Amino acid sequence: MWACLLFGAAQGLVAYLGGTSVAIPSSILDMLPYVITLLVLMFVVGEGNGPKANGIPYEKN
Repeated sequence: MWACLLFGAAQGLVAYLGGTSVAIPSSILDMLPYVITLLVLMFVVGEGNGPKANGIPYEKN
């Protein structure tokens, strides 16, 4: 849910910045929601751990 709100807020920021007199290229404004989402994921998620049995062959008993 928070990711949707973040992405929506970033798109709202793009709409706001696109209507102002700030000279930002439209391609940068189009990338902004995705870049913000990736940055938040990089800093919030942190180090991901794989499964405990990663690389161990499955042996059915």
